[in-house]
Amino acid sequence: MNNPGSTPQHEMVVTSIAFSPEGNWFASADLTGKVLLWPGAAKQPDGELAPPYREVYGSDERRWKGQTRMVDARPVCFCGENMLVLPRFRSIGRSGQYRYATWGLQVAKLTMSNNRPQVVLQALPEEYFDMVTALAGSRDGRTLAAAEPRKVVLYQFTRNGSVRAPTQLPAQYDMVRGLSLSPDGTLLAVAATLRQGPAEAPRLVQRVELWNTSNSSQARLVWYEESEQPVAACSISPDAQRLAYASESQVHVAPIEQNDQPDAPVRRVVYSMPGVSPVDTLGFVESDAPQGAEKPVEYSLYVARGGNRRVFQLQRPDVVAIEEGERPPRLFAGAERFPNWALQVDGNRLKVTTKNLTIATLPLNPENYGEATCSYWIGEQAGRPRQLAVGFSNGAILVYALPSPDTPGGGLLRQFVGHQDRVTRLAVSPDGRYLASGGADGVAAIWPLNDLTAGAATDAAMVAWGVTVESSPNGRAVIKNIDARGPLFTSGVERGDAITALRVERQPGEQRVSGFEAIQRTLRELRPAVNQPVILAELQTAKGAERQVQVSPTWGPLLSLYSFADQWIAWTPNGYYESSLAGDGLLGWQLNHAVGDSPSFYTADQFLNQMWRPELIRRLLSEGSIKQAAAESKEGPVKQVELAKTPIVTVHAPEKSDAQTLDVTVQVQAADDVDVSEVLLEINGRPIQRDKVTRSGSFTLPFTLSADDQRFSDDKDLRLTATVRSSVGDGLTQEPQGVSWTSRRTAPPPDEATLYVLAIGVSDYQNIELEDGKVLAPLPKASVDAQRMAELLKQRHAYDAAQVTLLNTKERTTRAAIKESLRKLMQNPIDGNDTVVLYYAGHSIVEDDKNLVLISSDGLAGKLNAEDILREFCEGADGATRLGRRVVIFDSCHSGALVGIDMSKQSESEFSRLPERVAKRMKSQMWDTGLLL
Repeated sequence: MNNPGSTPQHEMVVTSIAFSPEGNWFASADLTGKVLLWPGAAKQPDGELAPPYREVYGSDERRWKGQTRMVDARPVCFCGENMLVLPRFRSIGRSGQYRYATWGLQVAKLTMSNNRPQVVLQALPEEYFDMVTALAGSRDGRTLAAAEPRKVVLYQFTRNGSVRAPTQLPAQYDMVRGLSLSPDGTLLAVAATLRQGPAEAPRLVQRVELWNTSNSSQARLVWYEESEQPVAACSISPDAQRLAYASESQVHVAPIEQNDQPDAPVRRVVYSMPGVSPVDTLGFVESDAPQGAEKPVEYSLYVARGGNRRVFQLQRPDVVAIEEGERPPRLFAGAERFPNWALQVDGNRLKVTTKNLTIATLPLNPENYGEATCSYWIGEQAGRPRQLAVGFSNGAILVYALPSPDTPGGGLLRQFVGHQDRVTRLAVSPDGRYLASGGADGVAAIWPLNDLTAGAATDAAMVAWGVTVESSPNGRAVIKNIDARGPLFTSGVERGDAITALRVERQPGEQRVSGFEAIQRTLRELRPAVNQPVILAELQTAKGAERQVQVSPTWGPLLSLYSFADQWIAWTPNGYYESSLAGDGLLGWQLNHAVGDSPSFYTADQFLNQMWRPELIRRLLSEGSIKQAAAESKEGPVKQVELAKTPIVTVHAPEKSDAQTLDVTVQVQAADDVDVSEVLLEINGRPIQRDKVTRSGSFTLPFTLSADDQRFSDDKDLRLTATVRSSVGDGLTQEPQGVSWTSRRTAPPPDEATLYVLAIGVSDYQNIELEDGKVLAPLPKASVDAQRMAELLKQRHAYDAAQVTLLNTKERTTRAAIKESLRKLMQNPIDGNDTVVLYYAGHSIVEDDKNLVLISSDGLAGKLNAEDILREFCEGADGATRLGRRVVIFDSCHSGALVGIDMSKQSESEFSRLPERVAKRMKSQMWDTGLLL
């Protein structure tokens, strides 16, 4: 921190001041960008925390001040007692003739040493355009909110001060002027101006909103007024019971209604990455098949975001990158068939015209949806479009029916919700079954259209709310069928739950209906509308618990797609996904707890075994629904992940130690019906020791580490974490345990590099007859192949030494002989310089449609589970992670079953993804070394 000889002073108007929660620090900022820091009780600033912008970027403001906004805002705020947040300029960009500034946030972590402030600066992700207009931090230091004129971004900090990926509120403003967080960070107040109506004559609307930061899907409107005088500020009281806001010369204070019931789990995508650009080009790829050719429909979607151009091949699934200079694919141009049709926004109405004739006037609601940002004509009947899709600035999509003989008046069919920012592009598949959308959030989504024209055969309650109900013996309305994209499912309602009553807002007031017939009739009559009809459903779950959900008829996507750098992921609303090797780190969920408690966050790779369903995703668009795709795949039934039951994992160890051993305890908190099978201890991100367990509920597990362990011998400062494999998902350590272990010794010089080889060739089979009548005949070439592989690796290697074991006779290829040779192989002193090769040639079969079994010379009595063999090869019999490289070669029928792949059904292009699929399968088994060939 700069502290010149003279006391620093402000040179221009001070625009922002902030005290830390306990009053130990005080900061101020002025128009020049200078930030001064005071110790709390001091009468003079101690030093200059940030210099004026001109001292860094020059006196010419055009170098660092954008031209699109002239906002004299220089906010600063404290997040917790010792964290000061301040905006700093990053760069100047240009869009056409306009220049704009980009800004970022810096966190100054404050401590006192020898009665002098010490400052460590850290940059936060996310860029802000034009200016950072408002900041707010929570008293507990866990939540930070920041705003530029048009958006609000939330940051969550862990206990050790690291920051999770930021998320953006699903709303777009014209100017955000005020933010305030409750002390625990669960409530956020936003004071903002919105611009509504046609561009040539916009109306300025002032709003004060209240958001739940653990469920930021929809705001509660506190105050609304059409006025050109901005709402200038807002503040939540320390007890979070009242909200104050200022408009013109008036100050208003409103009570905050609290709900002590925990919210339902919220499935939020954690894909907010620095520098993500909006989707600017979108379209379904035209098929190369000749017209009239008999060929199954293949859906491919082209998505471009600036330089990131991808083709999502949705039935492989796979993603093809379009490199710079390559020609993009030919896109289906369905909307261009109606060049004489146009749209015109007129206040709360959308006029559909053709040749100066108004065909339809459709309802809008700018207060709820913001501005219309894009549109697409859908279908064709007698030379005119049948339906219209319109995207809005709040991320919603409305699908309207246009007047026709079937629907004389037209009207709203459905509201799709899933984007976290404005919708930028729309497209329809050539067969008319699917609508695709791209958003400023960088996500592409696919929405089904076929069920909107199913006619009278479709239950109206299913079309509007995604459910059908049946009468129980005691007359209650029980959920019979439920659509995973529908509003009730995304509110946590499940099949078998009973709706005991519905509360509906109707004139002259709220109406409560109960009984099967009344509930069924109400669900069928309440159709989508731009004023968003809302129901409060009183439920009794299938397990007997009572709860309430408030829901409107808004639907989620069938499939969402996202790519970042060279990784990608495709996922369904209930979390099933397929991705590139590290793509499942782009998707996550948050689980809300009681009001006042911070939410929990989970990433998709924690549920790899439960939710990674490549076959389901591959079949999804051809089958049209998750239920049908699951029925056609062999990956098991559809089930809901119970996020709340994910084990909580904590690592305990002394913070400092000079002993030769270190005692570590892993504490696992889990429900009694959650089965835990493995606990993996990691040091500085490296797997160190794995214990296989058969436990349920909560328990502790001790580990003892040696100071001489070469796997981390150069490290004295350790970060201990643990991963727990359970029946509901993997529990991860949220906060690493730091240990300073001073007795660690320096690593010895590396040993010689050795190649270890175990080559197995089973030829002597006695015509083994399987249950399906097939016969496993002798394989005379298998023993020869193993011998030649052993000779090749022994004679042609680049290691200091080679140790080769060959098993290719009947006596040496029994189950017992193979297991003993593998055990001896893993007893060798294998270190990080060595490579270990396992080669198997012989018969193998698949049992239970998924388990690969190797057949020894003992026949069916000597079967070897391939996963068990591979696990012992990677880890050894004791389960401790081994150093060195592992290479596995299985030369046998059905070997693809080890990674869930039927080789006979793979197309040529899909073979290129086999190493990635293999690596993901190994990841699902917590195997941390090796490559399967």
